[in-house]
Amino acid sequence: ASRLVIDPQMVGDVIWARTSLQTTGGPVRCNWTRSLSDGSWTVDAEIPQGYEAEVCLPDGRALSVRAGNHSFSSRQSHAFEEMK
Repeated sequence: ASRLVIDPQMVGDVIWARTSLQTTGGPVRCNWTRSLSDGSWTVDAEIPQGYEAEVCLPDGRALSVRAGNHSFSSRQSHAFEEMK
């Protein structure tokens, strides 16, 4: 499988971002949101078939995921949940 790195950068007063990249296996998508008032955040990533990704999260965790839709949140301790 091909390997990707997703490393969202939450800087300044930016509270959300969305991006995508077309690959030979299909689109890679990532979007994130955060609250400036309480520091909470959510990162969503879509990884196409035939790819794996390391998702670097704002809390310092780096998680390896396979193809599919994934959602990560500051409200989760050390686990991730897949989007339905």
